[in-house]
Amino acid sequence: DYNYIANAGKGPKDNPNPANFVITEITKDQIPATAISYLDKTYAGWALTKAVSVSKDGAAYEIEVIITLTDKKYKVEFDLSGNFKSAHKL
Repeated sequence: DYNYIANAGKGPKDNPNPANFVITEITKDQIPATAISYLDKTYAGWALTKAVSVSKDGAAYEIEVIITLTDKKYKVEFDLSGNFKSAHKL
């Protein structure tokens, strides 16, 4: 994930500038086939809630997919090639 927490009480030298993240919503057709295959295998019957492409400092970084499966939501993260990185129940 891309949460940034500064060191409280420290000066600017101790807190480098956080990365500049840009989030762009994407369609199911823009999700890599490898990621779709992983979702189909691991979360059979899943439905897309939202998918985003995350860029860090102007360079593509990862793809995050929010899915629904039997009334439960999950955030599943993939690298740009569609390889699984992590999953979290929401």
